[in-house]
Amino acid sequence: MSAPSVTGVPELIAKLTRLGTEGARTAKASVSVVADLIVADAKSNAPADLGTIRQNIGQTTTQEGEVTMSRVFSAAPESAFQEFGTGGKVEVPEFMADIAAQFKGKSSGDFEAFVKALTGWVKRKGINPVGSYQVSTRSRITRGGKKDIDEQTAYAIARSILKNGLKPQPFLYPAYIKNIGKLELMLQTALQQLMRNA
Repeated sequence: MSAPSVTGVPELIAKLTRLGTEGARTAKASVSVVADLIVADAKSNAPADLGTIRQNIGQTTTQEGEVTMSRVFSAAPESAFQEFGTGGKVEVPEFMADIAAQFKGKSSGDFEAFVKALTGWVKRKGINPVGSYQVSTRSRITRGGKKDIDEQTAYAIARSILKNGLKPQPFLYPAYIKNIGKLELMLQTALQQLMRNA
């Protein structure tokens, strides 16, 4: 999938900026509004378990001369893994390949922390292993209470994820695709209004 075309946007922003302070302010506001729409949809699309990704999605809008730019981001360490997947299940839209490449091969923790986080997820989801309540791990075979079962289940899931990968749950690029086309229309409308009022 290629990025939606926004080829007319730089020219529209430049035309608005040349109309003076009001034009520059309007250009920045339009870019910021569309970025806010992308942020809202990305938060809606993001995995909701603990809300970590949702809470870390934001945007900044800057303006330097005739250049107005918004940067939409997710600061949660696991964002790239959720957006693009891991292992053999990675799916990266062509226009985001450079962004995804920054995260290839990177890890945000160790295996024990991964199992611990998954143990909490197993508990919250109420996941119970099917069949035997005994899972063999490299270091031990544990039998017993619910805590052990949750940890064993999390361990098995963690090994499966490391072996097979994690299916992507894109949240940011669908929000971008949905909203970026609105920017050119907003800028054209703003330019027409300002020229009528000039």
